[in-house]
Amino acid sequence: MSGRSATHLLISSPDRPGIVAAVSRLLFERGANIVEADQYATEIEGGTFYMRMAFQLEGTSADDFERGFAAARVSHRHASGELAAIARDIERIVLARAFRWHLQDRVIVHENRTVVF
Repeated sequence: MSGRSATHLLISSPDRPGIVAAVSRLLFERGANIVEADQYATEIEGGTFYMRMAFQLEGTSADDFERGFAAARVSHRHASGELAAIARDIERIVLARAFRWHLQDRVIVHENRTVVF
């Protein structure tokens, strides 16, 4: 890892295919460079997935990183493909907000509950 400081992302969720790919794509699309990644699951199937990823933001701050996600309006006029794209964008917004709140120490995990303040 170079001399620049890295930002860390910690994820825990029900295990399912595609989590690493989705997070990597999200970071790539926002100009981040992944410098470390570790992940594991508690069970081969149906367990909990944990991931720690360190990345560097090229020429942008964490605030700018989060602002890169814009909320989308949804209407019944959207085709199914458009709705899927909007859903992916909303998922990215939620992940970016969780990332920011984690960096601000606003997330507490106690037993099986997560509290954000």
